[in-house]
Amino acid sequence: MIKKIVGILIVGLLMLSTVSIIAQKPEITENQVITQTNKISVKTMDSTYAHPVENKKIFTQPSGTLSLSLFPGATPAISNSGASMAIGFNSLDNQNVYFAGSTDRGTTWTDGIGWELDESPELPDVDGCGDGRLIGTMLPNGLDADGSAMYKVYISDASDTTNGYACSSWTWNDVGAGYTNFIDIACAGYTSAVPAENTWTYGAHAMVGDHGTAGKQTIFFSYQSKEEGNAWIYRFQDEPGAFNGATSASVDIDQTTLYSYAAYNYINYNNSGYLDIYLFIMDFGTWNTTTDPPQHGNQWDVYLNTVGNNNNLDISVSNNNVIIVSEKNGNIVAYHADDPVHNGTFSETTIITGAKQPRISHYGVNQAVCEYIKNGDVYCVVTDDGGATWSAPEKVSVEDSIQSTDVCLMGSAYESDNTIYFAPMTVKTPILGIESVSGGIGVSAVIKNSGTGAAENVDWSITSTGTIFVGKEKSGTIATLAPGASITIKSGLMLGFGTISTTITVGSVTKKESGKLLLFYVTGLA
Repeated sequence: MIKKIVGILIVGLLMLSTVSIIAQKPEITENQVITQTNKISVKTMDSTYAHPVENKKIFTQPSGTLSLSLFPGATPAISNSGASMAIGFNSLDNQNVYFAGSTDRGTTWTDGIGWELDESPELPDVDGCGDGRLIGTMLPNGLDADGSAMYKVYISDASDTTNGYACSSWTWNDVGAGYTNFIDIACAGYTSAVPAENTWTYGAHAMVGDHGTAGKQTIFFSYQSKEEGNAWIYRFQDEPGAFNGATSASVDIDQTTLYSYAAYNYINYNNSGYLDIYLFIMDFGTWNTTTDPPQHGNQWDVYLNTVGNNNNLDISVSNNNVIIVSEKNGNIVAYHADDPVHNGTFSETTIITGAKQPRISHYGVNQAVCEYIKNGDVYCVVTDDGGATWSAPEKVSVEDSIQSTDVCLMGSAYESDNTIYFAPMTVKTPILGIESVSGGIGVSAVIKNSGTGAAENVDWSITSTGTIFVGKEKSGTIATLAPGASITIKSGLMLGFGTISTTITVGSVTKKESGKLLLFYVTGLA
């Protein structure tokens, strides 16, 4: 029996750490990486249906922890979606994974939301969809459908523990030749170009596991393809050979292009047996409806042949800038490229030596923050040129003996002695959100910067489809928007009639609305 449990953790769920900054000299070298980009058609796939995870109940923490401003836990994962933030963590005491939300930059957090499963999961992941929603997942127990259960946590409102969190699962052990023994899983979120899809699509999963004919530790990719719960799972070989020996998977979706990028390591016997990187790219902006269920038909792949063994991968993509960070031979390296679908050349930059567990998140155009652990402490570095050069490291953690960490543009979540801490981001970053959309004479949208840094030279557009004769598209640039400030953008006069669909894009933030155009008056946007 599967039950949903709410872990009442505390008000002010995470301890807010005071960040002391210790700068070190950056250790940067750069090399070209041999890559090859191919337009492909992956045909080795199977499909099955979702199982809703239900029976919500309240789980109360021991009374001794209710008054504390921290909580016990391990392996945190953190992400934001506009001004909403979510964290996933493994409660060792309760042998379960929980998700909690914050809408005030981590000052306070909701209760933890979990699901009582027959077998205890671990290693959560979470990612923002760009419009306030987030997607989560967790690694199944090896006894949970032979380690094949793929969980999808839908976070529609991070502040609403009653209705804002839901979960579905797919089991793959009895599908086709059998997909089993997942050892790594990651998820990525996005906002669909079709507003109605945003109640169920949410994103994608990348996994490493075993397959009945493809062999041990091979790579998989999955996404939900119908509102009714259908999902596809992709494998990349029918027999052992090309993609075995994998240990790490990571995935992200570019909110501007809707291209998904899934990165995996694998043993490349054609390159001295190194753990090289395979990058699978899929266009989530289009559907091929000739299949049932439909699928995303446009696919590419990139092979990154390197010197050394890549592990603990993490990937971040924004505005066509792709950065993969890897723990390679005891060092942290970044593989970076712009628009690899059309330009497959990656460069490799060594960020720091003698470190582990890199994590990465974009916070602007060609701007990203990377965190890693060195000598038991968490450090962060930033890039302003898409990954080619990086700043001097700054120490993030106050506590020592850090076991794991994750980062988003609002801050860092890290684990020390089975306790989760949150450190707000020291880099001043803008966080743009589309607060409201209204009709009238055209379409208007209120844009707010809820971050700590000014937003500068931000491109925006309002694009509408339907029976429109005048005013289908308007674009412009926000020269500057101070922290806490708002601005209204407008489409101007529109002429037409009938149902319209409007897409508002501000930087990497997108919102979709549908309404009615009555000659020149827009109404019913929702």
